[in-house]
This record gives sequence, C-alpha cells and structure tokens, in this order.
Amino acid sequence: MVDIKKPYSSTFGNPLSLRVDGNFLSTMSLAPGGRDAVLAGRKGLFVIDLDDPFAEPRWLHHETSWEVADVQWSPHKSKPSWVVSTSNQKVMVWNLMRPSHDAIEHTLHAHKRAITDINFHPFHPELLSTCSVDTFVYTWDLRCPQIPIHQFADWRAAASQVKWNYNNPDILASSHDHHVLIWDRRKGAGPLERLEAHNGRVNGVDWSRTDAHELTTCSNDMSVKFWDYGKSTDEPLYTIQTDFPVNRAQQIGCF
Repeated sequence: MVDIKKPYSSTFGNPLSLRVDGNFLSTMSLAPGGRDAVLAGRKGLFVIDLDDPFAEPRWLHHETSWEVADVQWSPHKSKPSWVVSTSNQKVMVWNLMRPSHDAIEHTLHAHKRAITDINFHPFHPELLSTCSVDTFVYTWDLRCPQIPIHQFADWRAAASQVKWNYNNPDILASSHDHHVLIWDRRKGAGPLERLEAHNGRVNGVDWSRTDAHELTTCSNDMSVKFWDYGKSTDEPLYTIQTDFPVNRAQQIGCF
C-alpha cells in the first residue's frame, strides 16, 4: 500500500494490464498522485499499488447485490485517504487509513432510487454531490453527513451526471435525459440555466478548466458539443459528429 504522504511514482505513465479473477468490477478511480488505483465492485473495493501491481490488492469488503455506479478518490491533499463509492441508494465514504474491516467513515442516504454519479467539489474537501434516478441532485457536507445541505431536482427525468464547476465554486451542472441543468447553490431550487443539449440521452458532462461558462456534453445521439452558456443556451459553440454513441467526453484544453 502506498505511503499517502509520498504519493508520486516513477512508474507513472507505464502501460499495464491486470486481470482480477472472481470479482465483478464495474468502475475504477486513480489516486491524485497516480500511484494507486481503486477498483469497485459487488464485493467491495480493491486497492492496487501500481508500483507493485502483482502483489495482492488490499480488499475492503462490502458485499452487495447492486452494481457500483461510480467510485471516486478524493482529489484533495487534506483528504488523501478518502474514497467514495455508490451502493444503490447510498454512498459509502471510505477512509483508507482505517483498518480494512472497518474502513467506512460515513454512509450517505437520502436518495429514493439508485445513485448514478458522484462528484467531489474541486475547492472544498468536505463537499460532495450525488445524483440519482429519482431526479434529485444532493450536495453533502461530510462534516455533518446525516442530511444533504442542498437539493435540486428536475422532477421529470432521472439524473445521470453531476459535475462541479472548476472555476466558480457555487455552480454545478447535472444531466437529465437529453438536457443539462446549470445550478447555483446560492439561489434556491430552480435552475440557473437549461441547455436543450441533445436529441438523445446525455451521458457525460465536463466543465472547462479555464472558463466558468464553458462546458462539454456528449450523448447517445452520436455527438459531442461545446457550450458557452453565458452566450447561448440554445446553440453550442462547436459540435463533433461521430459514428457511434459517446459515453464520456473530457475537456482537456481550450476551445
């Protein structure tokens, strides 16, 4: 297991292929330093030290009949040992500094149907957002995890993605069927803006790293679109047409 105080690795960037037998694994996340990977499945979490990938992984047991929709390693230096994962209507907050048999720090439970996505706030280590088939988006403060501190809802369509803005700490976006809603946590339950983004289900949302108004969406309608909601919520800046549905698109540079 990696020393979380020294997370960086000289092997970062080297290719590797691993097979984990006997376990249904549905999602993964990398530690911010790139040395550790966490794999999540119906039997719990498996933490792999990528500097010693063929050593037995650390297993944090949590058996469930539900597929894990997402797992995220905390990106914050103040919480390098925290990992969150979904379990149907719940979010499990894991602390890797605790013993493997007792590593769950918190359980977050307010959604009425399966959670579809989770996202750490990029500025505040204690804040986390979740979204669900129940149409709701919740924001949680992990210092008081009993109930969410904010809630937003589309009311009509299930939420598939939630993402915090990288430039404005009060703005987040969620996708619901073919549209995307922009929320301001200071302004109550109504959306700030609504993008009629695609002709099919929106599968991915990602914010610009440099501009608070720019975001990228992708969809089953075989397109990736780039938006500036400060200029228009009807027409994207650019559109990329593909020959296949797009499950994820990440913005890594300027438009």
